[in-house]
Amino acid sequence: MSAVAVTPDGRHAVSGGTGGAVCAWNLAAGTCGRLPVHHTAQINSVAISADGRHALSGGEDTTLRWWDLEEGRCLHQVKTAYVASAAMTPDAHHAVSGMADGSLLLWEIAWDYAF
Repeated sequence: MSAVAVTPDGRHAVSGGTGGAVCAWNLAAGTCGRLPVHHTAQINSVAISADGRHALSGGEDTTLRWWDLEEGRCLHQVKTAYVASAAMTPDAHHAVSGMADGSLLLWEIAWDYAF
């Protein structure tokens, strides 16, 4: 595993790693539900919204993905460059990705995306 984040209530976590799979964990049960769409390379960063309903993942496959954790599905993805790190604002309306070249990209998030 190369990236992990815990929901604010401490009940769930999201992880990603070298295989490109994103897992949504139930920490009390110790179980992982793999989300159906995968990155094609290592995931370097995951972030969870303050309400624990959504997540963000980014990595070496040059994509940033938005996830609905309640429904277990990918809502949207953007093609960018190598994502070294990612974070979400507390209101979950914006994300910031740290790129391998040292730049930061600011993203506006619309959670009603469907893809």
